[in-house]
Amino acid sequence: MEGAKMSRHHDRTKVLLVDDSQALREIAAFTLEHMGEYDVDVAEDGRAALGLLADRFYDVMIADFSMPGMNGIELTRVARAMPLHAGMPVILMTHDEDPRLADAAQKAGVSGLIAKPLHPEAMQEAIGSALRSAGAPETAVAPEDAAPIGMQAVLDALPHPAMILDADHAVLLGNRAFYRATRASIGDCGLSCADVMHRDGAPADCPLVEAARTGMYVERAIMDTVAGPMLVGVYPLELADERGKRLFLHITRPLTGGLAGAGVPPSRA
Repeated sequence: MEGAKMSRHHDRTKVLLVDDSQALREIAAFTLEHMGEYDVDVAEDGRAALGLLADRFYDVMIADFSMPGMNGIELTRVARAMPLHAGMPVILMTHDEDPRLADAAQKAGVSGLIAKPLHPEAMQEAIGSALRSAGAPETAVAPEDAAPIGMQAVLDALPHPAMILDADHAVLLGNRAFYRATRASIGDCGLSCADVMHRDGAPADCPLVEAARTGMYVERAIMDTVAGPMLVGVYPLELADERGKRLFLHITRPLTGGLAGAGVPPSRA
């Protein structure tokens, strides 16, 4: 997980920059830092961003819309479920000019959109506008009594079936969409993703099996799920259960829409 930490100055605006392009991360972070107004952390995807958001305060987050696994809209929804970041302004970077993207972004709580390729003046204006709209000062103060983020809140912020499970498909936590799709009960014991999410057991190309084998993020199109054809992403987590078995974050979105069911076609990176 990347979470490169730039220089820290308490009087600067704290920015979290999320993009799967290393070149863009480095250029944008360098540009913002050398304006003298911003203190920047970078993350290469939604998973890395959540790791930073779990225990750090940011004045604003700038995220790419089109990222593997968790796009910018989904990341915004999860961030909004975190007490520390419920009011944090979010700016999405995108090539996509589809007006449906702007509508979906607004519904998710995104503060503004900025077009790629990025220009320093446009970045500075977007950050200033987002902070002004949120009623935030140039440098906000992190609330000392903010409640810690809970994993259940993160899962429930996602609109489609999501769960925490082990390499044997045993489900430890599921979100509301998971229980609705599978018709399982929160009190059910011994739930297996292979049994409740698929009509004929785990698929032959199960991304969980590959993620467990490689220790890397795996994303695949799975046609046979109880929620219909889905794009399934599995993140290995730096967490283990009481038996020491590694845990995984399993998220889904419909194949019919690139924006987690919002009806927007997939965008370019």
